[in-house]
Amino acid sequence: MTSKVLSGTADDVSDVEMLRSLLKSWFNRSRSTEPMIIGSRNEDAVLLSLSQKSYVDSIYDCGLLESNKLPWLAASPDSIVVVSGVIPNEQQLAVVEVKTRVSVEKIAEAERIAKKYGEKVIHCNCGDEAWLECIEKDHSNQIMCQVLVTGLKYCIYIVARPGTTGGKGKPIYMVFGTIEQNQFYAFLSYLNRKMDRILAPFYKSKNVDEVLAALPPGLSDIEQQIIRSRWPFFHKLRQSAIDCGKIGFPPTSLFKTSFQSLYNVIKGGLDANTQHYISIRPNVKITFEQESG
Repeated sequence: MTSKVLSGTADDVSDVEMLRSLLKSWFNRSRSTEPMIIGSRNEDAVLLSLSQKSYVDSIYDCGLLESNKLPWLAASPDSIVVVSGVIPNEQQLAVVEVKTRVSVEKIAEAERIAKKYGEKVIHCNCGDEAWLECIEKDHSNQIMCQVLVTGLKYCIYIVARPGTTGGKGKPIYMVFGTIEQNQFYAFLSYLNRKMDRILAPFYKSKNVDEVLAALPPGLSDIEQQIIRSRWPFFHKLRQSAIDCGKIGFPPTSLFKTSFQSLYNVIKGGLDANTQHYISIRPNVKITFEQESG
């Protein structure tokens, strides 16, 4: 949705329709597509490759980050890196976004771009010719969100091929992009103007009735019930993160309430077996996916 707002395709959408779209994107039951799954599994190998570059001083994992300027704006970069020498005599912090091309056509297009520029690192500025050719529009907006949340002015965008049975995926080309300060504040101001009145009630309200009273009129009973059932959990979770010094939560691979876990055990079948496995699984990295019924 942020991508639609940044690209201007949501300019003629009413506040209530915008909110409906947000509710759908937050709470729909869509599953990850095969390219998304392949891309997620490919990220670690690509980030490991990045960490071994001579110009990378440090690389950090990060989860969901909330903007300290607009609390309703959040992003989760694939990583944050400290690099030296990409710009001579400077050390920079940059957000990292990894995209894996899966289809033959996408891989061929990425290889064409890599061959055209013929550089290990393609340097560009936000919105220039190289940026527009090397970074897809939706990905550009995704990166811009990460930049707005973190306050960083640099990004690294890596396009990679998927792994094979014989090895992990490898980068096809890498972009080192710069976002100027005037662009940063222009995007930030535009997002604030379009979204604050819709999303601020979720953060400023003390209870769910206040939230609903401040939202655009026209939501259906079902949509209001979705907010009533979800907002208290979100509110307490966020407040807990703030109360513990804004240090957030440790990485979590499984997030369930005790009632959900108990239900899985009682209902039997695959969910019970999966729940039992989770409880006794050793603390090692293995491939295992848990699905909720």
